[in-house]
Amino acid sequence: MVSRDRSVWASSVDRHDRLTHLSRFRAAVPVRARFHHGRLYPSVFVGAGAEVAMRAARMAHSTQVAVAVGAALLDAGVVSHVTDEHGFKDEWYFNRSNEFVEEKDLPHCFGECPETAIVDAR
Repeated sequence: MVSRDRSVWASSVDRHDRLTHLSRFRAAVPVRARFHHGRLYPSVFVGAGAEVAMRAARMAHSTQVAVAVGAALLDAGVVSHVTDEHGFKDEWYFNRSNEFVEEKDLPHCFGECPETAIVDAR
């Protein structure tokens, strides 16, 4: 697992901003059905594609930061690997976004500590 550079994380994210950050992630990362070894995985994204999309959307200023953001989202339960066998990686691993419609539904730790805070890298 990538060690997190704590200097890129805010100490906390305002509770009001949680869904904004999550919405930016979902808007930036391409999700579609994919096949692997003949099996269909509907509504998934690829870790490597998410990394590129986060940098393009200015959610991360480097690959390392994008992987740390992805890992924080995975640790918080916001996204998950399709078979729960891998952490978030800048590789061709399929992940899916777990649905959280309202702020109260977000995992308790999401955005409340340096390891799970998402920052705008602009």
